[in-house]
Amino acid sequence: MKDFRKVYIFSAAVIFIAFALVLTGCGGGGGGGGQAQPETPITAEKAPAVAGAVFQASNFSGLSTGFTEFGGTGISSASLRTQSKLPIKSILDKVVSIAKSQKNKSQIRVAGSMPPTTQSCSGSGTVTVSATWIGPDEPTDPSQVVDFTANTTFNSCKEEETTMNGTMSIAFKGSLSAPTRLTVSTSSFTFVNTENNDNISMTNLSVDFTYLVFTGDELLGCTITLSGAVSGNVGADPINQEYDNFKMVLNEGATGTTTSISGRLKASCLGGWVTVSTNTPVFIPEDADCPTTGEIVVTSGGNSVKMVIASDFKITIYYNDAVVQTYNNCEDVDGLCVG
Repeated sequence: MKDFRKVYIFSAAVIFIAFALVLTGCGGGGGGGGQAQPETPITAEKAPAVAGAVFQASNFSGLSTGFTEFGGTGISSASLRTQSKLPIKSILDKVVSIAKSQKNKSQIRVAGSMPPTTQSCSGSGTVTVSATWIGPDEPTDPSQVVDFTANTTFNSCKEEETTMNGTMSIAFKGSLSAPTRLTVSTSSFTFVNTENNDNISMTNLSVDFTYLVFTGDELLGCTITLSGAVSGNVGADPINQEYDNFKMVLNEGATGTTTSISGRLKASCLGGWVTVSTNTPVFIPEDADCPTTGEIVVTSGGNSVKMVIASDFKITIYYNDAVVQTYNNCEDVDGLCVG
């Protein structure tokens, strides 16, 4: 008989980093439906909403993600600076809590595998995890676990005010201590938190983390590629977006994080697809909530919306190079995509 608690915690650590990067914010990814659809016309009147959609997508996906150390039971969560309103922390806390309470034992059937193991959630429902990897039956260190793949199913899993439903697949290339790639995908997943009024649905969502750059145990950079759809609400803020090869290249430096963005985005407030790119990488200082440098351009139908970020956090929005409006910071812009 083998004790699966350590493996279960490894699985939880995988889900922990996956949710931390997916729901707030390394390239590939599939499932985006935008390729066959035309881009939406953008006008001067729509320019603020265009900017709001981009910042909403970037915040959701990890533009302001600060990297922390990989270690402990696998990979620790990325710190989330501006997105504390998102339900990430709640999801991660619940998953890890469930994993740590798992005390079931089961016979190992195949070396380097964990058969489906089910844990009852504290309120109601269950969570089931199965996994395979290359390495010992009972790993004692993340470096011993190579090419880890896990499937986790939440069945109306209720933990206090939180209920989760759906199945998520997580696949690492390389060891858990220093992976070379992480792919997270779900065909359908829902998260509800009645206390915070969070209700998020993910559909055909795929996130690929590549080009991971480490210094020792510390992750200093990666490329995140996001495809699929997210809808619902986070507190009082609605979100309804689709992503098609929406890519962010993040690099952590001594004074902050630099990010370049590219790809296609569809937001309900715009009604169709637009193409996003950065003329100048976005820079977010250490411990800051908003960027102080960057130039983001959105194009569609021969027109463009440009967002120029100044050192005092102000963001000026242009439509075809004509000034539309200046906002005090990214938080003022983030709420402009409504509908």
